[in-house]
Amino acid sequence: MDYLRKRSIKGAKQYYTTGQSTQHTLDPVPPVDESDGPAYNGSPVNETDLPLIEYSDDFPPSYGDLQIVSSDSIIFHFHRWLLEYMSPVLRNMLKTAETNNRGRRLQEFKIQENSVLLTNLLKFIDPKKMNPELDYNVLTQLLELASKYEITKLIDWIKTWMSDNLDEFFTTHNNKGTALDLFLMAKRFRMKRLAQGAFRVLIKAPDAEVDIYVRYHLPDADYKLLVCLRHNRIKWFQEEIKAMLARGAPATLMSGDGLAINDTEYVDITRTVMELSFAIVSEPSYDSLVRHFPQSFYVDYFHGSQAAMEELKKKALVLEAELPPMALANEWDD
Repeated sequence: MDYLRKRSIKGAKQYYTTGQSTQHTLDPVPPVDESDGPAYNGSPVNETDLPLIEYSDDFPPSYGDLQIVSSDSIIFHFHRWLLEYMSPVLRNMLKTAETNNRGRRLQEFKIQENSVLLTNLLKFIDPKKMNPELDYNVLTQLLELASKYEITKLIDWIKTWMSDNLDEFFTTHNNKGTALDLFLMAKRFRMKRLAQGAFRVLIKAPDAEVDIYVRYHLPDADYKLLVCLRHNRIKWFQEEIKAMLARGAPATLMSGDGLAINDTEYVDITRTVMELSFAIVSEPSYDSLVRHFPQSFYVDYFHGSQAAMEELKKKALVLEAELPPMALANEWDD
């Protein structure tokens, strides 16, 4: 049997290389390789065993002449000529794929992006579906994608939207890790207002988070600028706190009946002021001031000073809403 099997394998090799059999008699059939699953035995195929094909709701079959398959296996139908017109990179990719396919026109084209990104991309490209209300949660990824495929109209549109809707955009991107990523992206795409918005978040971030997320990723010049801006903010808060303490000095030194406060109260005031100073150094923001400013402090020792605190709040929130200066004007387009 081993001899017959060797002859069979030898004959199969020669047939596939020369087109001729080594013998006229029928050799035993080589064993079937079932490593990819059992061989078809002629029984009906159960539909539940077939792979599920999922089509895009926005770009269903017959919408276009090209099938685009996303990384999560969603099939989009789109107009090939429109893709080639909007993106020179996609045009070259399609031509290269056809060259590798012996010049035959492609019916299906696989892409590395997932269906969410691809939907937003095609919505912008397609004049029938162009929708300025794209998914803002993937806007930064969409900008990277537009850059990858050199879709300049989409790049310009996203940059303009981010600049015009900066405050709205940062309400959903207000953590320090994201702000760093947005600043680096702003530098890459020369978007000054986006860079300012990111720095606005980083200036008031806790010192520990700045060290973790920012220090080792920002270019040296940008990190020095950030440190300088944070120092100026700390100085501003400290001066405002001193001014408020000065306005409340009579209430601090004298109790309600005209008697000087005792040593214990003096120590309490001194400790609270020091804690406020350390808090502002660690996190130069109004939120930090409020968290570390005990209600009893200005109720007991600053009678009538809540109005002063409200005034400080107004000035601090205005300051924190301002866009900080950016160095090197030639780095930016807007």
